[in-house]
Amino acid sequence: MCSKTSLEAVLAEQRSNLNGLITQTQQLEVQQDKLAEDARHTSSLLRDLRREHRELLKDFTQLREEFCAVRDCLTAANVVTKPAVNRNLSRRRAPMVLKKVLEEPGLSLTFGSIAGVVGCLRVRETSKGLCGGISTCLPLLRKRMPPEIYVLGGKNDSSPALATAECFSPLHGEWRSLPPMAARRYGCAAATVNGLLYVVGGHDGHKVLASAERFDPTKGSWSRLPDMPTPRSRCAAVSMRGCLHVLGGRTCDGRPNAALPTERFDPARGVWQVLPASPLAHLGCAAAEVSGSIYAVGVSADRSMIVERFDPTSGSWSTLSAQPRHRFGVAAAAVAGALYVVGGHNGQKAVAELERCELRSGAKARWDSLPPAPTPRHGAAATAAAGALYIVGGDDGQSLASVERFDTAAKQWCRLPPLPTGRFGCAAAAAWR
Repeated sequence: MCSKTSLEAVLAEQRSNLNGLITQTQQLEVQQDKLAEDARHTSSLLRDLRREHRELLKDFTQLREEFCAVRDCLTAANVVTKPAVNRNLSRRRAPMVLKKVLEEPGLSLTFGSIAGVVGCLRVRETSKGLCGGISTCLPLLRKRMPPEIYVLGGKNDSSPALATAECFSPLHGEWRSLPPMAARRYGCAAATVNGLLYVVGGHDGHKVLASAERFDPTKGSWSRLPDMPTPRSRCAAVSMRGCLHVLGGRTCDGRPNAALPTERFDPARGVWQVLPASPLAHLGCAAAEVSGSIYAVGVSADRSMIVERFDPTSGSWSTLSAQPRHRFGVAAAAVAGALYVVGGHNGQKAVAELERCELRSGAKARWDSLPPAPTPRHGAAATAAAGALYIVGGDDGQSLASVERFDTAAKQWCRLPPLPTGRFGCAAAAAWR
């Protein structure tokens, strides 16, 4: 009985294997039929292409004969000469050859490496011949030549306000000093608009400032701009739609809890425009642009942590449904559709907390904790470049010169060479040179 049962089990297994083989054979036959059909279709396409090629070759030969006949008639009638025809052909062919050479990827990349990203963007706008090649090599060039990190103003234990400006090159891993700003300022704000660096507001140790300055990284020089309508310090600046937006902060009229208007500077017209103020005051404000909206992070008049969104299309403010952990003096920046908030002071000590909120379209607002920064700090400055978050300066009981970078993809921190001048209440922005 046991032997019979075993035999039946073996037969059942073999029957199952046979059915599986039959199914595979049927599938292979279907695939074979499909491949045969594809082959017939491809063969038909090739026949059509050969026929079209023969017709085009026939037309080309006929046009060439007609051209030669017309040229010979014109030459015989002394209307044109063969050397003149050849010169004209050379003039026509030269731009096409030059365009082909200029669009060669290796040459465009070499040119871009010398001119830099900003130089390439300007050449692309003005040169039709170089436009194609430059556009092709720009993505690779941006990876090879990341933007530089600019740190401006602030204060430290030896100076109530600094005019110094310093720049860090991620490519070379070193800092260099820049020409100083026209005004000393701490609690200022900075942003990059169309490749130029803007610095606004702050405090010079005596008064709150309304002044604004612009730095051209390619020329290495500063220029004065029209004053903001509202003097303010501890504010934030954001670049959006080719304009500079300034928001939050404190003014000089003794109203520390007043909600200040948002102001926009149009570089093309050289004028400031007053926009709707946030319903809540933002003290020690930090902000960033994500997906065409401005997100402001700060402490409101009742000392609660608040994140608000400004919609430039409707000119309206709204409060984010989720808020980060309570602290003041944070730094913020945006990377790949997410808002990062780092550092701050919890009322007892400086902290190193890092939180991220995904703000892509359709994503639900939620704050996630990430690895904390190596150094606790508040009153620091943050900016983003090439998929990384940079945090510089700040205070943990003394002015800090330390600089750290967070790789948002690998979720890892690394220490960078320190600032030449330790400072807090400074501003930071990234720009290509």
